[in-house]
Amino acid sequence: MLIEKGQLFADMLAKDVRDALRNAGGKLFTRPSEITEAAWAKILDDGLATLSDDPEDGGRFCLEIAGFALVNARCGKPITRKKADNLLAGLAGRAADLNADPEIRGSVVSLQIFGSYLGESDALGDVDLIVELETDRQFIARLPVAEMLSYEDKMIRRLKGGSAFLSFHYACNVPEPAREAARLFWSCEKGLV
Repeated sequence: MLIEKGQLFADMLAKDVRDALRNAGGKLFTRPSEITEAAWAKILDDGLATLSDDPEDGGRFCLEIAGFALVNARCGKPITRKKADNLLAGLAGRAADLNADPEIRGSVVSLQIFGSYLGESDALGDVDLIVELETDRQFIARLPVAEMLSYEDKMIRRLKGGSAFLSFHYACNVPEPAREAARLFWSCEKGLV
């Protein structure tokens, strides 16, 4: 999803609504005070968030798929599908290179595409990918804590290749309907699919 400069969401800048939801505390949250009545009504009317039906949640709200899309939206100009295709071609090569690198104590198991790339539009905000990594847990357990926590991030940065348009997500952080609609793009067994 892409937020254009100056884009409004009800009576607020869409970027400000996105930032308020990002800072709201995760999947379950209370209404952020910085969101206006009109913007909050639009969030609920458009199905970005719903009131949790679990009494133990204490009247908190749940982000829905459209809400996750807004929270993960980036600001800027869209990219074309042709540019996205070129980015994906480079990504496939970097995944294979990463798996062949003896210095890396892990591998890319699979990459799945989901989100707007699977649609028909030529203008895309980014390319969303579910990444599955496998790491040598015994090796990582011997690293200093800071390196241990950032080892997979290091692998993902290498996959990104400096592109702000490739967005990587772990499957556990992707809503189930989006996971089910995802399409395998690359795997260590098959390569480019």
